[in-house]
Amino acid sequence: MKICKNCGKQLKDTAKFCYFCGNKADEEIKRFCDDCGAEITGEMTFCPECGKHVSDVSAYTDADAAGRSAETAQSDPHFVPISASVEISTPPTTEKILPGFNYSVTSSGRYVIVSMWDKFLTEVDIPSSVEVIGPKAFEGSRLINVTLHEGLRMIDDRAFADCKLLTSIAIPDSVNFIGNEVFVNCEKLDITIPDSVSHIGENAVLNTFSDNRIKAEIEAKRVAAANIFKYVQNEQGDVTVVGLNDESVTKVVIPDKDAEMRPVTGIGERAFFKNKNLVEIVVPECVTAVGKDAFAGCKNLVVKISKNAKFGKNAFGGCKEVITF
Repeated sequence: MKICKNCGKQLKDTAKFCYFCGNKADEEIKRFCDDCGAEITGEMTFCPECGKHVSDVSAYTDADAAGRSAETAQSDPHFVPISASVEISTPPTTEKILPGFNYSVTSSGRYVIVSMWDKFLTEVDIPSSVEVIGPKAFEGSRLINVTLHEGLRMIDDRAFADCKLLTSIAIPDSVNFIGNEVFVNCEKLDITIPDSVSHIGENAVLNTFSDNRIKAEIEAKRVAAANIFKYVQNEQGDVTVVGLNDESVTKVVIPDKDAEMRPVTGIGERAFFKNKNLVEIVVPECVTAVGKDAFAGCKNLVVKISKNAKFGKNAFGGCKEVITF
């Protein structure tokens, strides 16, 4: 993790800009106490001259941004300063700019959602003025529907993790970053990640409805491909391919495992003998033995097979071509 030289916040190693203060992550920008004018560094907790807490000090050198932040803090008691380490959890009595959320303001005047103070809300509409949804912002909440708008750029680590009731969320094309485990364990969520997202973190959609559906589809395809062949099991539990269940196929790949997940290690004698339909077959490295006349008489067939396999007598007799790898 890198540290923003301006506000001291932790950032991802690949970050070029700080999404808390908006300045270049590697560029040190001086800050000054709003009360006494003393210089504040990213490592200071209190002003060295007047003792004012750093979280109350403007995080920007740009006068307009500083004025906007101060004005927001006065008009909205629910405002959370970017450099603050403690979230505000009590809803304010006055009208809020972003109702229902604890948030920070970036140097460009846009918002970072820090958390949701009402964990029992089931629907939220996050406005286009929000640029970042911060780490764990909605983790474990009871949200069912979430509406996002163009303008959102980043959804950080575990932002919606463990939202087990969440069923609906559409990610706008403006989003280019999704962090680690953002939707992990959202068991009812069927989600599509747009092409605009250039970074997807680890396990971003693990154990979602989408993830489970995709896994089921992949497994169904694997079983269907394995069931093209006939097998015989040996005493060691391995299986040998002894023929085809579907004689009409033209191009096949011998699977690593059969439909029951038993390892495939061999091709039996005369398994594909004189098959005129086959034009290509790929034999993986896990197959270590090919029986006598296994592919003999397959005059149209190109066989691709590991050179380390042991071949029985006339195993490829009459084949069009044998390619070893």
